[in-house]
Order: sequence, then C-alpha cells, then structure tokens
Amino acid sequence: MRKSYLFLTDLTAANADRAIAYARGGHFDYMLLAEGSWSNGGGSFVINEQAFPGGLPTLRATIAKLQKAGLKVGLHFLTAGMAPTDPLVTPVPDRGIYSDAAVPLAADIDETADFIPTRLRPPRSFPTRQ
Repeated sequence: MRKSYLFLTDLTAANADRAIAYARGGHFDYMLLAEGSWSNGGGSFVINEQAFPGGLPTLRATIAKLQKAGLKVGLHFLTAGMAPTDPLVTPVPDRGIYSDAAVPLAADIDETADFIPTRLRPPRSFPTRQ
C-alpha cells in the first residue's frame, strides 16, 4: 500500500459509523479488518457472530457500508495457527489440512553438517533446498 490505512481490531456491525468517522478524520483511504475482529481466528475463518450477528451476510453488509463511504476494505489474514477448537480440527481433523513433512533425526547435527542422518527414509515429496 502506498497510502495510509486504518487497522481495526474492534470493528462490528454496530460501530461501523464510528469507524467511518475515524477513517475520515484521519484521512485514511484504506481500512484493514484484523483477523480476530471479523473472524474467530485462523483455519476455517468462522465469522465472528458476536461482532457480525447473522454471520457472513452481516459482514458483507458492513463492508458494503464502508465502501459506500469511499473506503477500500481488506481482511487481514495473518495468523499464528489453527485453534484446537476450529471446525477443521475438531471433532475429527479434516483430511485436507496441510502439515509439514517431518523425518526423525538419527543423530545431532550442527551448522557445519553437509549430511543429515535420518532414522527413516524421507518421502519423495519431502521439501529440499539446493
């Protein structure tokens, strides 16, 4: 972005007018909605229904209101991970969840190692660096 943006951590359907007033007062062109405000966190990004009663339709209507006021709106997706309570994890983990490949080491290594001994043969899909 080459223009100022307002990063909101507490936007709700009920306080959208106040957010528009803040943006106008600060001469912001963009508004980024923090992940923890519009959703309940990473993973499946379930809409935060405490902030947006009715879920996705209410979030869309709130964003449309911000856009009508002349703001460009983005959703912030930076996440530290998936919560154990996310629908993709519980009660049974979804088969489509990506996980990093792991192979147990057979011995300690240090920064000078040019060979990494493993107890198991790495799968063909194991990531490597050249």
